[in-house]
Amino acid sequence: MKYAINGRFLSQRVTGVQRFEREIVKALDNLVSPNEICLAVPKNYDSSFCLKNIKIIIVGNTTGIFWEQTTFFAFILSNKLTGINLGNVAPLLKPDIVCIHDIKLVLNPEWFNWKYVVWSKLNYVNALKRGKLVLTVSDFSKKEIERVYPSKKVDIKVLDEGWQHMNSIQADERALAKYGLEPKEFFFSLYQSIPNKNFRWIINAAKNNPDQLFVVSGWNNKRTNISEIDFEEIDRIHNLKVLGFITDEEMKSLLINCKAFIYPSLYEGFGLPPLEALSVGTHVMVMDIPIMREVLEDSAQYISNDKYDIKINDIDYREGAVLKHSWENGARLLKSFLET
Repeated sequence: MKYAINGRFLSQRVTGVQRFEREIVKALDNLVSPNEICLAVPKNYDSSFCLKNIKIIIVGNTTGIFWEQTTFFAFILSNKLTGINLGNVAPLLKPDIVCIHDIKLVLNPEWFNWKYVVWSKLNYVNALKRGKLVLTVSDFSKKEIERVYPSKKVDIKVLDEGWQHMNSIQADERALAKYGLEPKEFFFSLYQSIPNKNFRWIINAAKNNPDQLFVVSGWNNKRTNISEIDFEEIDRIHNLKVLGFITDEEMKSLLINCKAFIYPSLYEGFGLPPLEALSVGTHVMVMDIPIMREVLEDSAQYISNDKYDIKINDIDYREGAVLKHSWENGARLLKSFLET
């Protein structure tokens, strides 16, 4: 066995980065032989996550960052393994292979808790100077990393993301009734409290389009993010409904039944949710930023940050964005990078 994947992600809430880690590992599992790679996990990992070729090994009795920096580090060091860290963070003393998804906290540190910024910057610099290989998820993100860190010491390789996990999610048909919604009578969006997600655009769109219903789901990560969300203001907007965190099954149902999915994010390393929406045949409206053009090409309607017209335009809808991206492609690229 040569490699050990950092499995801390299996003890975390599933957002974009954790989705990437889960799906890339699943796809990689189909491409490798037994005993090539193991997945080292803390004791509080999600035991429903199953693999056939990559062996899952519970390592130690610790959890969280401490597990990652000490227990996982000791495991790969003592067994002479190369660590694969797919979620931005790696053991500082042995970074090996690290996937840096984007560097928004370097460019906009005011969006985040200062401790989180310091910790993340330390990980990025360490990986770029002392690691064996740095991965990222788009050409845009690679160029950003190279621009901000011109003195990097390691190569940066680009992986791919995918949408195929949506096929295994069964839409919860009870979701509309649960949240008091009617099919094709609302616009849907996701939020986190990070300012780059641009929830302010949805608020302004709702105010400027009082005859339209806007539904938003997500969560407020107070541990790492500086929130700009004023929930008292939101409560006064009659046509804006905030659902909080919902299940994958509910999310798929809302994506299928909304008028369009709106993703006004101002900065992403990839931007997975619009691709998920496209995969179920939903019209997608996204901010006109370089990464969205790279990922979605002509398959989305592009919106402006200073205009709040939510009219659905007739666009030449193409499935190209959906067809060209896959977790298998990302896993094949990862496997090829490991073999060189």
